[in-house]
Amino acid sequence: MSFTLLNELSTVGGVFFMLTAMHYFFDWVFQNHEEAMAKSHFGSIRMKHCAIYSAPFMLSMPLVGLTFIEAYLVFLWVFITHYLEDTYVPVYWWAKYIRKPPQMREKNNEEGFLEFCETPLGKILAIQIDQIFHLASLFPVACYVVFRQP
Repeated sequence: MSFTLLNELSTVGGVFFMLTAMHYFFDWVFQNHEEAMAKSHFGSIRMKHCAIYSAPFMLSMPLVGLTFIEAYLVFLWVFITHYLEDTYVPVYWWAKYIRKPPQMREKNNEEGFLEFCETPLGKILAIQIDQIFHLASLFPVACYVVFRQP
């Protein structure tokens, strides 16, 4: 691996770290309990949360050299992926098709998923899988920031 590629990969890591820190701050600090509990079922609450969450990503992109249009595209990407992820459908699919907990084998529906998520292990895993999806959607942004052609 060339020294230049290592520098670029470390830069991707640095940008990804910045995006990850922003994710945790804006996703968790600027969301009250009622919003967190209702957003998966109410699109209007989820939309408000995603707008508040996504705006700082757009506003920070000029700091790393993106144009207004590129920053707006980052906003759209972050907003749309976050909106879809906050439905909890990706976590449900993971539980149903990969984890396959006993609660879902017995009922194989949303009720089984909710029962799984009420267990201590289910709560931890559901939150972590949700966060993995959120962070995975930010990685392409980090790559774009570093590898784009100005």
